[in-house]
Amino acid sequence: MTPVVEVVGARKSFGAMVAVDNVDMTLLPGKITGLIGPNGSGKSTLVDLMSGLQRLDAGEIRHGMVRLNRMAPQEIARLGVVRTFQTTRVFSQLTVMQNLLVASPDENRAAHFINFLKLGRVRDAAAGGLSYGQQKLVELGTVLMLNPKVILLDEPGAGINPALLDEVKSYIASLAESGIAILLVDHNVELIRELCSELIAMDAGRVVASGSPSSVLASASVQEAYLGGRR
Repeated sequence: MTPVVEVVGARKSFGAMVAVDNVDMTLLPGKITGLIGPNGSGKSTLVDLMSGLQRLDAGEIRHGMVRLNRMAPQEIARLGVVRTFQTTRVFSQLTVMQNLLVASPDENRAAHFINFLKLGRVRDAAAGGLSYGQQKLVELGTVLMLNPKVILLDEPGAGINPALLDEVKSYIASLAESGIAILLVDHNVELIRELCSELIAMDAGRVVASGSPSSVLASASVQEAYLGGRR
């Protein structure tokens, strides 16, 4: 299977602090890859690098034959590599429908994703008045409007109630089944265990374990750095 995104030897420093240190990663179509690690381990910086919000100091990030290293975020998004954020980013004064139409002026497509995400009852409501979980769904709908090949999901399960989390799980699984490659960054171990076929664990900017979720979560390095120690 041909990767849709390859990260090779990625490195990023902020002054004397090395945030991402020689990280490799491969994202495959239709597969959900998990990324875990304690706070400060480099996860968010890696996602920023992949989406163009930060620049690599060394290494490469490729989408097919295209190098993403020096491309602007909007150029990367147009290629189909899109992301969500830990803290939701919606246009609070715009309706749900209008938020999706900001990404692409295709009303039929927007209506399809509103129905897919079960937002039909609030499609004409201002996004700022929705619950935090609903705002996360609006943000997901917005990135789906960009016809993504890759979605980088930064903590999609954080701050939402258990019932909605079950829905989010089904949406993520459905998107992967449609052929989209997904990077799932989250602290929710059960979410990771349930959805991911591959798991990468980071600590202090480095990959400390990779493989199946069961093997990674059982590894001593992950138990020490993430599950049983600092967060």
